[in-house]
Formats: sequence, structure tokens, C-alpha cells
Amino acid sequence: MTAASTPSSEPLPIWIVDDHRNFRKEVISMISETPDIVCVADFGSVERMIKHIETTPDLEVPRVVLMDVRLTGKSGIEGAQYLNEKVPDANIVMLTLHQDAEIIYNALKAGAIGYLLKGMTVNQTLTTIRQAAQGVMMMPEQVAKKVRHFFSNLPDEADHNLTARELDVLEKMCDGLSQKDMAEALFISTNTVSQHIRSIYIKLQVNTRAGAVAKALRRRIVR
Repeated sequence: MTAASTPSSEPLPIWIVDDHRNFRKEVISMISETPDIVCVADFGSVERMIKHIETTPDLEVPRVVLMDVRLTGKSGIEGAQYLNEKVPDANIVMLTLHQDAEIIYNALKAGAIGYLLKGMTVNQTLTTIRQAAQGVMMMPEQVAKKVRHFFSNLPDEADHNLTARELDVLEKMCDGLSQKDMAEALFISTNTVSQHIRSIYIKLQVNTRAGAVAKALRRRIVR
């Protein structure tokens, strides 16, 4: 499978995977009014997405995939797992009507970088897409709180020798903050935030923000 690259000057290519045709049409219509984002493919199931990936010789890899959690057939979690393995450059944002903390955690473990509640405003949706394209984890504040609460009763484990500042950064990552917002909250530069994040990845033995957050929550590294 050969992935065609997309110059940064061109619109962000995205996919939508949702079994509600009208919802897909609504999102596509919304995006059509935005010059910097374009939906290049939409699918009613994970199976159709997989078929497209496996049968397209020069696949245009999406920068962002919006995927419903609850789908007929393979679930969105299974779809995220497949994409994380086969199309690792795609940033996955899960779509849902619900704020189920366990499902959110499973989505993060599967490789999702963000979580978008259906019914969010146009600006919130577009901001999530743009941030996800840059590899920034996006999660509504109320969702982040639910995930943190879900793991609040797990036993403490080692903090993997993270420094106090790395723990501060990791906590902000779990709260869904962008690197810019982390820098402002901690009174440090975005470059310093990036350095801390790289160190966190190494110490936690992960290679994505989603993986770092999932491990931090599961092992209660942050409180």
C-alpha cells in the first residue's frame, strides 16, 4: 500500500466513518464551507473503510479520521485499532453521543487522539479536526473529568521516574490541553513542553499522546 502525501498548503484530507448517512452528509456539508479541510472519503462501516484501504493502490492517507464509536458490524474501537496498525499517520477522533469513561479509555488505548461529542458546535468540531491534524489530543473538559474519575480508585503504581515538571505536563495532557495551553498554564515555552513530552514517551515506553494518557490513567500516575 502506497500512501500519497499531502502538501501542507492543501486542505486537510479527512475521512468520516459513521453508519448514519444523514450525519455524514451534515459533517461533509459543514466542512465544504471551510477551505482548509476537505472530506475525501466517507464510509458507513468499518468494513467498508477496510475494503477501501486494502483495495486502493495509491491511498490518500487522511490526516484525521472521524469515527463513530458505536457502529453496526465492527465497532469504532476495532476500527481505531486497525487504523493504528495499518494507517498510523491518520489521527483518529472518536465520535459519540455518550460520555462513557470506559469507552473513552478503550478508544485511547486503541490509538484515538481525541473524542468529540456529537452535537458540539461547528467551531468546536473544526477546532478538534485542526488540532488533531497536528497531533494534539482534543477532549471536551467534561469528558476528561469523567475519564479521570473512572480511574480514581485504582491502586497507586510507580511514576516511572518522571520528574515533577514531567508529571505536571502529563497531567495537562490528561486534561486534554494543547501544547500551547500547557505552556501558558505552566509558564514555560512550547519547545520546553515538547521536550518534556518526548521524555515522557521514553519513560512510559509509548509513542503517542493517546498511549501516554491511557497508561497514566490506567496506572494512576497522575491524580
